[in-house]
Amino acid sequence: MQRARTELGIILEEIKHNMKSGKMDIMKHVGLNDTISIWNEIGVPLYLVGSFSDFERIFKEMLYVIEAVKKEKGEEHIHQGLALYHIGISQIHQRNFDEGIPNVLAAYEEDKITYGKENAEKYFAYKFEKDFVENLSESVDKDFFAEMKAILTSHGDLADKSLRDLVVKFDESEKLFFAKTINSKMINKFSRNLYTRVVLWDNLRNLCLLLEIYLKRRMRSTSMLGGLVHLVFQNENWQNIYQSHNTGTKDANDYTHYCSPLDFSHKIQNLLGSGLFTGNVETDFLARVFLLSVLVRNFTAHNFDEYEKLLVDENLYEGVFKYVLFSLLYTLYFLNE
Repeated sequence: MQRARTELGIILEEIKHNMKSGKMDIMKHVGLNDTISIWNEIGVPLYLVGSFSDFERIFKEMLYVIEAVKKEKGEEHIHQGLALYHIGISQIHQRNFDEGIPNVLAAYEEDKITYGKENAEKYFAYKFEKDFVENLSESVDKDFFAEMKAILTSHGDLADKSLRDLVVKFDESEKLFFAKTINSKMINKFSRNLYTRVVLWDNLRNLCLLLEIYLKRRMRSTSMLGGLVHLVFQNENWQNIYQSHNTGTKDANDYTHYCSPLDFSHKIQNLLGSGLFTGNVETDFLARVFLLSVLVRNFTAHNFDEYEKLLVDENLYEGVFKYVLFSLLYTLYFLNE
């Protein structure tokens, strides 16, 4: 294996030399229509056998050669879409999502420059962006949406919905924000180590922030989350409960604010329990998930580990994350009607 990698390095050096010297026309190898790229010829077999780090190495070298030729010849633009896409998918296969996904999205932007927006949508980079969001639907539907549907039985049309039906109301940046948060939640398993706790906190805070951002855009309002919830759902049955516990007084009866970590803990525990406000299951549920979401939004915006239990008690964290996601899913459903 080491010998093969050494030989691969020699081959890549020879390609680089020939491209820079002009012996090989780089434009015939960058992945344009009706051309066969030498980097593809070398790289694809490695991809097929799962040698993703070597595959990544080849297309990083390709990107380097493109930049070198551009500088050498004074070219303004040489297509980089193939290199960026293959670097991205190799990184994703190695679970390096934070670099891989931006590289694939950058490949789509390259395709738009080279082919135009309409034609760029025929290529893999665009399809990845679309599929990345949609593929998360199966996990969200199974792990979260199904439970919410089982509670909200009077909402008959909700039973046939999936996340795919709901995310169409997100704009492109909101879709990616949502997908990044859910993907991070899926790949970062609960652990008490400090790094994972930072990720867990970030995911929870981002989910609350996304709910607020989405409502601000849809309602064309600058209000904060607490006011937005009332504005959007003011005619819903559960709003009377919500408003009676979103008083701005920051006392024990105000479930959207806290005066101390102990007060936050007490309110979170109460809101996660059923039957807190009324015997009507659905009304009580919706009031609790939205009060909790506003409370968590206010807390995560200004704190980190002041209430450490949230990041070391898996059941508590999962419950809080789930309720915030419920509020987002219900909002998407409600505003899709």
